Amino acid sequence: MFFKAGDYYVGDLCYVLSDEDYHYLLYISVFSNNMLRWQGEFNGYPLFVAPTSYGDGVYVDDDGDEYFVDSGRIGIVPVEMINPNKRADLGQIISFETDFEVYYDDGIFIFGDLVIDTKNFGIGAMLARHIEEKKGENV
Repeated sequence: MFFKAGDYYVGDLCYVLSDEDYHYLLYISVFSNNMLRWQGEFNGYPLFVAPTSYGDGVYVDDDGDEYFVDSGRIGIVPVEMINPNKRADLGQIISFETDFEVYYDDGIFIFGDLVIDTKNFGIGAMLARHIEEKKGENV
């Protein structure tokens, strides 16, 4: 999906969308058979959201910036969609200087040049590796 240059919020959309918008987004993403994914126009704005590999937690991008997740999903929306009564500080506001592509593959999010790898990095991935190591020790 392609987005125009501009300022965007990247992170868990439950922190920035109005309650009404967020509940509607949940409704359409659950009933669209896309496993909690959604991409396309939403209330006149471009929106993309997809699940992380390990659900809730704190994930980091390739610059070391943190993204707090309580809905098990990370997304991107233009800053105009941020509800002023919500917590945009739990994600990142990013200025994209040129048009960019948003891409998702099995827990890896790519927003232009920004990469958030929820599959191989973060607490969930560390715990999964620890469990596998413990299984190997018990063989």
